[in-house]
Amino acid sequence: RGYLFCNVIPVEMNIVGDSVDVEIRMIQGKPATFHNIIINGNTITNEKIVRRQVFTKPGYLYSQSSFERSVREISSMGHFDPEHAMDPSKGYTIIPNQMTNTVDVAYNVLEKPNSQLELSGGWGGYSFVGTLGVSFNNFSIKRMFDKKAWRPVPLGDAQVLSLRFQTNGTYYTAASVSFMEPWLFGKKPTSLNISGYYTRQTNSYLAFNILNNDEFMEVYGFAAGIGKRLKWPDNYFVLYNQLSWQTYKLQNWAYQFMFDTGISHNLSYTLSLSRNSTDQQIYPRQGSNFSA
Repeated sequence: RGYLFCNVIPVEMNIVGDSVDVEIRMIQGKPATFHNIIINGNTITNEKIVRRQVFTKPGYLYSQSSFERSVREISSMGHFDPEHAMDPSKGYTIIPNQMTNTVDVAYNVLEKPNSQLELSGGWGGYSFVGTLGVSFNNFSIKRMFDKKAWRPVPLGDAQVLSLRFQTNGTYYTAASVSFMEPWLFGKKPTSLNISGYYTRQTNSYLAFNILNNDEFMEVYGFAAGIGKRLKWPDNYFVLYNQLSWQTYKLQNWAYQFMFDTGISHNLSYTLSLSRNSTDQQIYPRQGSNFSA
């Protein structure tokens, strides 16, 4: 609760033979507060993205648990090297000042690449299937109109944009797109997830890839979800709500379904409660992860 400094005065009270009685007198200092919170090493991620994750705010009473939670949040972001962030010799610096009853904290982060490009192909069932996918895990919609930010795409705001396309020509085609904003409106840790997908499968003859549209199945859908960090029982809890809509369109498709021609809709609502207190994403050494 801020009590970081004190003066310790040892006083010899009594000396009898070879024994000494010592009284330790402690004078408690004033509560210490956080002063300067410094972010170093973020070459891609915007400083505000890191700063909103930490629990050590200028003017707040010093708290060791708040500092440790801040290190954990930075390690779990996925944009920085977690081993570096948790290393006391590299990841952070604490500078106390007893004269002013303040503490400066510097978080020294190390950026790591976390975007992914997927390009693959395979042969099976007398046909070739190709896949192209890309995932930008530190995307920035706000900088899309900044020409200097396209290197090759605008990054830095911790948003996630994923695109994926798979096809073998006339028999099978699938496409999906998803977007995630971890801090909706940039004020509170409320996440927004939006995704959509489309799949088409026909009875085209696989060996010669002949186009045939008399039998086909199309599936397309959309989902939107909001996750809110709770304050009770503690702020490790997240309540997630998702609404999804899915449509099946069949024509002479006498496989897997109760009907072969027509349209069917599926509307679903998902409510989940989770608590994740692990110290980092990849190799957690402490904490727990529960979900219902």
